Amino acid sequence: MTLVREYAQSSSEPAFAALVSRHVNLVYSVALRLVRDPHLAEEITQGVFILLARKAKSLAPQTILSGWLCRAARYVSADTLKIQRRRQSREQEFQMQSTLYESESGAWEQIAPLLDEALSCLGKKEHDAVVLRFFDGKELKQVGVAMGTTEDAARMRVNRGVEKLRTFFARRGVSLSASAIAGAVSASSVQAAPAGLAASITGAALSGTTITITAVTAATKALVMTTFQKAVITAAFVIVAAVGIHQAYRASQLRDHPRTEPSVPTPDPTPPLADHPEGPEEGMAGPYAASGAAHPEASPKNAGRTNLVERLLGGEGVKLTPEQISAYLDANHRNAESLLAAARATDDPAYLTEAKERFPNDPRVQFAAIFKSDSPEERRQWLDRLKQTAPDNALPDYLSALDDLKAGRRACRS
Repeated sequence: MTLVREYAQSSSEPAFAALVSRHVNLVYSVALRLVRDPHLAEEITQGVFILLARKAKSLAPQTILSGWLCRAARYVSADTLKIQRRRQSREQEFQMQSTLYESESGAWEQIAPLLDEALSCLGKKEHDAVVLRFFDGKELKQVGVAMGTTEDAARMRVNRGVEKLRTFFARRGVSLSASAIAGAVSASSVQAAPAGLAASITGAALSGTTITITAVTAATKALVMTTFQKAVITAAFVIVAAVGIHQAYRASQLRDHPRTEPSVPTPDPTPPLADHPEGPEEGMAGPYAASGAAHPEASPKNAGRTNLVERLLGGEGVKLTPEQISAYLDANHRNAESLLAAARATDDPAYLTEAKERFPNDPRVQFAAIFKSDSPEERRQWLDRLKQTAPDNALPDYLSALDDLKAGRRACRS
């Protein structure tokens, strides 16, 4: 912070140039990991140091500059990406970047796409300790001095931070030891910025250029937004998303169970269910209901009720015998849809269990398992499965955000 105070007091160009040269690699690396675009990462890096030049006088003496720059780089990157998406297309405004196809060639390739999200979930002291230790390459004693504490206290903060990173990665399917994570982050987290970037940033910041005014304005708004404002915006977003999800779900039901015109039926090899209290047309769905055709003896009043799945989804109460359930499942080869229909009709968890074991990658089974989970951990596992099966579907992300909101957790996907 000595150079920051020197620049703040006398607007010293050498002091600011030294600051940029010392931290440009750190800021550029954070931006590059987040935006995956070298040119955009350069623009974001310029924006961060312009922001530092503007806020140098307001920074407290005890501020950890490396940690502040990391957070500022994430804010600028996030808001720049939002602006870029809006500019490209409205349909891509809420499209999320998938990180399900990570390379397994090494520890760094596995954790690099998740690192900055994991760091954002750490507490401020643990975050700054990890940045000082592995990003700046400082010894534990130097970390303690920078944070105003002892070497042992610094070691404990670093160890806690690494352990939380390990837990975060494990929940995302990346199982690595704490030492492997520490080694990968220490060796690869900071990359060399392009030659000449430090000089161009220094000139742009000191000349007052407005080449990155959009990114800087967005970053300033993000830095001054209060926690309360973020919570209100998150709650409003979840409510709006819930309405959209409900409408999409109803549309999906109409697509899965369309009303078709009656066609010429074929003979039904299944004997009539005479023992059913309401007659054959009220029994299990036969070939006519499975194909969408009308039963030859069904009246217009009961034509839509011969399909068991349609009746169950419509909320109609149906009492079925075990023999009828078994016959229906055999007729439909015990597929995912028939098992889910049986589970809903009987409230017998065995049918859902069978569906989960036989069809774990079916989105309908995953959706049912989410709401029938016995524990938050199991619910989280099925949510992650649904994200992998349908990466373009925002529903699992909305449900995860809703769980975090109900549990009072931070807005990070842990």
